[in-house]
Amino acid sequence: MRDGAPLTPAELKKEDQQVEKRVEAAEHRRSPITPPERERNRVDRLRREEQIIDDALGIFDVEMAGRETTGGRPAILLNFWPRAAYKPKTSEGKNMQHVAGRAWIDEEDYQVARVEVEVIDPISIGLGILAKLQKGASIVADRRKFNDEIWLPMRTEITLNARVLLVKGFNIRWINEYSEQKKYTVDTILKFSDVEDTQP
Repeated sequence: MRDGAPLTPAELKKEDQQVEKRVEAAEHRRSPITPPERERNRVDRLRREEQIIDDALGIFDVEMAGRETTGGRPAILLNFWPRAAYKPKTSEGKNMQHVAGRAWIDEEDYQVARVEVEVIDPISIGLGILAKLQKGASIVADRRKFNDEIWLPMRTEITLNARVLLVKGFNIRWINEYSEQKKYTVDTILKFSDVEDTQP
């Protein structure tokens, strides 16, 4: 609409063309790569993600340690630690070889309700020159089921002991707590007016 009056079909077509040109210009500014390059990058990214998942599944020995309750729900407790003989394919996999932990899997939903991961050997970044994550660093993450529908994070605690650039050492304890989750219901109504076809 312009000045309270509906656009004519010719004005509407002209407006659509201008919007398309602006979108194309924005895409060109944002990403100067060609569509085949973009597709190749997407395939490479997916291949790398698959390799990381393969490493995660291949690196760890897992044992069922028992059953416990977490968040008021029954869970299966799993212990995991790195296999010495596994040769990772990715840098993430090489870092995973230096951690061990425990995971609580909800018996009903098969969701990770809690995970504890600890660095058991120092992790070097950039040959240890850029940074070195010391033994004992840990991550603890808790998740809960809300409204009997969806699993959401409740609390994350990260403890780091690291050295940066061979000189600066630091200790960090970071706690993130999530609360007051709410469910929102959104209704969307789309209305389309009839447009007369002006093409012969």
